Amino acid sequence: MNNSFQAIQILQDAAAKCKSGHLQITANQVTWDLYFTGGMLENATHSLQSLATMQHYLLRNNQESIAKIVPNVAKNFPPRQPLLPSILKQLGQKNHLTADEVLSLKTDLIEDALESYLWLREGEYHWRDDQPLSSHHTTIKGDDCFIISNLLDNLIIRMKAWQKLSAVISSPYQRLFCANPALIQQKVPSGNLNPTALEKLVKLMQGKTLRQISLFLKQDELKVAQLLFPYLQSNILQLKYPQPTLEKLPCIPPLKPTNTLNKNQNNPQPRNNYQPTQSQQKKTYKIVCIDDSPTILDMIKAYLEEAEYEVITIDNPTQSLTCLFKHKPDLVLIDFSMPGINGNKLCRIIKTSPLFKNTPLIMISGNSKMLTPENMKEAGAIDYLAKPFRKEQLHNIVNKYLSNNSKVNQRLTKGKNDTQSSFKPVEKPNIKQSEDLDRKPITITRNEQDIDPITGLANRQCLEQYLSGITKNTENTKSSFSLIFIKINNLIDIQDTLGETERDNTLRNVTKQMHSLVRANDVVGRWSDNEFVIVFNNIEHPKILAHISQRILNTIKQSPLLVENQLNLKLSHTVKINSLVGA
Repeated sequence: MNNSFQAIQILQDAAAKCKSGHLQITANQVTWDLYFTGGMLENATHSLQSLATMQHYLLRNNQESIAKIVPNVAKNFPPRQPLLPSILKQLGQKNHLTADEVLSLKTDLIEDALESYLWLREGEYHWRDDQPLSSHHTTIKGDDCFIISNLLDNLIIRMKAWQKLSAVISSPYQRLFCANPALIQQKVPSGNLNPTALEKLVKLMQGKTLRQISLFLKQDELKVAQLLFPYLQSNILQLKYPQPTLEKLPCIPPLKPTNTLNKNQNNPQPRNNYQPTQSQQKKTYKIVCIDDSPTILDMIKAYLEEAEYEVITIDNPTQSLTCLFKHKPDLVLIDFSMPGINGNKLCRIIKTSPLFKNTPLIMISGNSKMLTPENMKEAGAIDYLAKPFRKEQLHNIVNKYLSNNSKVNQRLTKGKNDTQSSFKPVEKPNIKQSEDLDRKPITITRNEQDIDPITGLANRQCLEQYLSGITKNTENTKSSFSLIFIKINNLIDIQDTLGETERDNTLRNVTKQMHSLVRANDVVGRWSDNEFVIVFNNIEHPKILAHISQRILNTIKQSPLLVENQLNLKLSHTVKINSLVGA
């Protein structure tokens, strides 16, 4: 039995509790492996990532020559050795890629794995504290751990953009085609392609996926999907399902609309004592979907649950009768072509039972020639739906036979509330929220005398009080903390050369860059005129702290403001683990 879980919450908990270990998730025969050290992500992969995945990102980054040698590099490793990390390491060792290019490619592969992980709505997952990354994967010299909140910030924004397209697109691995090229000349609302460009694109498609098309256009697949969305919505272009292996990956989760039907449920009017009787209350209809494709079932389930139906899915048609008698559905969706027993025969069997005499049966098939009124009548089906279909088409045919969802249907077809999502982005809390979830929070007060007026950070007096408090706390709870001091050695030169205003702007910019790289439960403060301190809760591993320090220094030096003004900051850092300043 699969376990429902919140993908984002699991990552946030791992970061907040500074966990180290291996998180493994399995869903639909695909496995995701995420490795953590001190609440930071070391690596993330899934079992369908392949040489083609690595080549895709190399080609996207205009590294065609490197992409060509990847298969040859792969031959150097035994089958059981983790392949992509090994190839990545060798590409760096043989100087095919620079250290920055290796890190960039690793980031692409991690984000690729995490994107599909965030789309999961259920799965079996296990946490192993005793399995570090080094025991499973070939590590890369000088590679960085990744701050989870930074990864999530970008991926959640990206997921929301995909969700706005989910009425038509369910996966970047869907294959594009144009059933009627004559429609290319039609004007499409919100379409940004002229007919000539669209015609060239249609010739290029030939069953290629959105991801493959993105390489030809030298664009990210999300941007390509946004570009083609109006033409898919107008049915000028169509999408086929992914190839069998890739269709095991999760579909784009649909946006969850605001439940306007229950808007006043928690705010009853004081003078209105009316309560609907049981017969007047809205019934939740139950739908059973029978299809041998888990991807199709996931998509149908997501679409119909959005419309407030209860959905049971069956991927083994030979076991469907037992499930039907158990759940007694109000409507059944049946795929026409299935192994073991086809939908036509299954419909006839179902209709022999008096229990389902009045239950609507709707046939679904990608073979439109089989979906004729004569075949439907012979099988006992009341209607049919041709694949591929859009969310609105599925809603319309189901609502046609289950009438009580008319209000929901109006809301879905008139205008979807695309701003709502079942996931909330990571919020950057203020300094009062610097706390570990496993212990009583220790706060830094926001009194005016405790704040540095230039950067808005806690000043030294406030920081010393805070450090004294968490030292006592760590002694009692056996937890830990570490400090990283960042010093601007030439700040006085900037002031003398460019003036106090530019000095203050530099300090604010450094503050902004540090805040972008730390976790929600870490604290950033201004220790002295030219020195900052970051307090990391429950991180004491020297390697991780060295990685963090270097990343902070690099990010500050490469910030747009400094580059634009040609400011060369001379930075240094000091790391202190489990100790007070001066101890």
